[in-house]
Amino acid sequence: MLRRLALISALAFAFGFAVAALKGQGGGLLDGVGNLSAPWLLVAFLPGLQSRSIAKGALIGLAATMLALAGFYLAVALTAGYGLHSLPAGVELAFGANRRYFAAGLLSGPVFGAVGSWWSSRGTYRAAPVIGLLLLGEPLVIVLVSGVHALSRYGGGWQSDPGVYIAEFLVGAVVLLAARLLPRRGTA
Repeated sequence: MLRRLALISALAFAFGFAVAALKGQGGGLLDGVGNLSAPWLLVAFLPGLQSRSIAKGALIGLAATMLALAGFYLAVALTAGYGLHSLPAGVELAFGANRRYFAAGLLSGPVFGAVGSWWSSRGTYRAAPVIGLLLLGEPLVIVLVSGVHALSRYGGGWQSDPGVYIAEFLVGAVVLLAARLLPRRGTA
C-alpha cells in the first residue's frame, strides 16, 4: 500500500513538473495542450481508482492534485524567470500568484478522487468511459460558457488555438468509441 501511494505521489508530481516544463511560457501547440483542464481532473480520478473507499479515494485525489500542482509551479518557478532574485522568492511568487488553482484543486481533487473510487467499487476497472467523457466535455463546456453571455465572464472562450480543443474532443470520442467496441476483460 505504501509503495502504491509513493508511486502515485511521484507520478502526480512528475506529471505537473513535466507539463509545465513542456508547456513553456510562450504560445503555440504545447502551451495549448498544457492549458487543458481535463488531464488535471484525471490526475485525481486515476489514483482514486486504487481505492474502494470513497473517503480514501477523495484523500488520494486531493494529494495527487496538490502534488501535481506543486510540481507544475516548481517547474514554472525554475523556468519562467520567477527565480530571478532567488529560488525561494521565485517559488513563493509562482505559488502565490496561482493560489486560485490550488483552491480549485481543493475541490476538484477530492471530488474526482472520490468518483474514481466509486467507479472502481462498482466492479468495473474500465476507466475509459470517464476519461472519454472528460476529454469530450471540456470543449463542450467552453462552447456552452462562451455562448451564454451571463457566463462568459467566468472563463469562457478558447484559451489557445481552437484546434487543440477540437483534437481533445476527437480523442475523447475515440476513447469512448473504443471503450464501447473493444471487448471487456473476461468476455469473448
